[in-house]
Amino acid sequence: MANRKKRIITAEDLYRFQVIPECRISPDGEYVVYTQTRVDQKTEKKYANLWAVACDSAKPAQFTYGDQSDSHPRWSPDGSQIAFLSNRGDKEKPAQVYLIPFHGGEARCLTSIVGAVSDFIWSPDGKQLLCTVRKTDPEVLEREKDEQKKKLGTVYRQYDRLFYKLDGFGYLPKERQHLWVVDVSSGKARQITDHTVFDELYPAWSPDGKSIAYVSNTHPDPDQVVEEQDLFVIPSKGGEARIIPSPEGEKSFPSFSPDGKWIAYLGVDGTRQS
Repeated sequence: MANRKKRIITAEDLYRFQVIPECRISPDGEYVVYTQTRVDQKTEKKYANLWAVACDSAKPAQFTYGDQSDSHPRWSPDGSQIAFLSNRGDKEKPAQVYLIPFHGGEARCLTSIVGAVSDFIWSPDGKQLLCTVRKTDPEVLEREKDEQKKKLGTVYRQYDRLFYKLDGFGYLPKERQHLWVVDVSSGKARQITDHTVFDELYPAWSPDGKSIAYVSNTHPDPDQVVEEQDLFVIPSKGGEARIIPSPEGEKSFPSFSPDGKWIAYLGVDGTRQS
């Protein structure tokens, strides 16, 4: 190593980088599945596939193949299969949730939601997935029906909210992020929260799978008071959500205690104005 000739890094070297943005340990602690991204030098497009490695091995193996984006691997509670997001079905549309057996088999598409799934978690019994979804804006769906409008793309955007753009994302859609529950055996999806102004974020299953905790800012204009967030609990089958009294301030990542009687979360005591 000491005698290796040094040289200046070139643009071509950057294509050799293989980035690992996330990894997940299997329930039995024996394996790790992770996402590995790459950039194709010819097309300048970014792709991602899943890889797996045994914890007592130094030899990772590629788990999914192809020029698409496979990401967000999530082990089933029994470790028999992995759910992940992929755009392999239609690269022009948002990614859907796929399932693949860990010990061999083909991936199958589980969801067909008209919108973008940003994250998901398995239910404790492994029979359902809790997904955070932003439905496709009606204007986009209407434009897709007309080939001429589709070619033109977005001509203009009209916003009635303060927060309209996000670094690394671009202009925000009008639809908000809501919670959906998907049956793993049938793929049937049920939307359990909905509102034109609020987002429901950081969902978590209760240990018995009967309830879901999440964070939401239900102020009439959430963009004006971003720290005014509350904890909520809603039945996993849908229904009325109830607020969980908690100190004022930003909140994220709620988690039930093993007996389901307590909720821990990451938060700030107070607001920037206080």
